[in-house]
Amino acid sequence: MAKKILIVEDEQDLVILLTKRLMKEGYDVDWVSHGSVAASKVRDHRPDLMILDLMLPGKDGLTVLREVREIQPELPVLVMTGMQNPAYKKQVLETGVQGYFQKPYESQDVMATIRKILSAS
Repeated sequence: MAKKILIVEDEQDLVILLTKRLMKEGYDVDWVSHGSVAASKVRDHRPDLMILDLMLPGKDGLTVLREVREIQPELPVLVMTGMQNPAYKKQVLETGVQGYFQKPYESQDVMATIRKILSAS
């Protein structure tokens, strides 16, 4: 059975590219573009990995991350963001995310991190 990845990102072009790449590697990909629905999507679909943007409509990424940790504490999370606030980054890293990628990111680095995380689970 394919590993499930939830992308929480509001930049549709980025989601399309990332989804194509992930599906090509055999992952089952779902997507939400609004922070306010991310936690319920995790609760209902129990993904194996979440890719999370920090600047989202509805709720910011850190709030989403805290809600998700209450629902599925062991869920691996990769953050991909354009935000450049060191204090905010520190708060995000303190939640135990498995990766933090600054946009624009190197897709091969993201894919290698995803493979590593999901092969260990």
